[in-house]
Amino acid sequence: MTLTVGATNWVDWAATGAPIPGETSSGDGHLVVRGATRTLIAVMDGLGHGPEAHLAATAAIAAIGEIPDAPLRSLFEHCNEALRRTRGVVMTIASIARDGQMEWLGVGNVDAIVVRSAAPYGHEAIVTRGGVVGYRMPSLRPCGTHLNAGDMLVMATDGIQSGFASSVDPVLSPEMIASRILEGHGRGYDDALVVVARYVGDGR
Repeated sequence: MTLTVGATNWVDWAATGAPIPGETSSGDGHLVVRGATRTLIAVMDGLGHGPEAHLAATAAIAAIGEIPDAPLRSLFEHCNEALRRTRGVVMTIASIARDGQMEWLGVGNVDAIVVRSAAPYGHEAIVTRGGVVGYRMPSLRPCGTHLNAGDMLVMATDGIQSGFASSVDPVLSPEMIASRILEGHGRGYDDALVVVARYVGDGR
């Protein structure tokens, strides 16, 4: 299991994951980019597992890193071209602005939810489009929502069972929530990765 922790001016985040038992590298990857006006968070899952899946996820990370300030639609289109010679990935990307406005877009089954930290609580889930980045892209239509200080964004690959929202307690740190989700909802027979980000507001 690996754990990475980071922060931007308005987002605290943590990522944790593990490869499928028997493999040394994971086909699940993530990238967090701190920009001048937004924090970009991407989670991708290379098809299958093992070295070829890891290669696809790594290629997606590199492609996003080439144009990190581009609109989400452009990031997916750029990755689609860059991954043509790989297995391809499913991927969700979220862009969180300083004022809490968030845009998110997903292709395939990388889940993402927002867990609200204040009444009426509850959570909001992304609607992803079927397809594979690098092979078969659907039409791309980013959606938006607004985060208030303390709200949590959780993104997870399909190595995490659905229903992980029940493990999200906004009082806990992102790293504690991420570890709890991996331990409590990891399937154990696939690569798994979860990224948790807390919007702390523009006042830090």
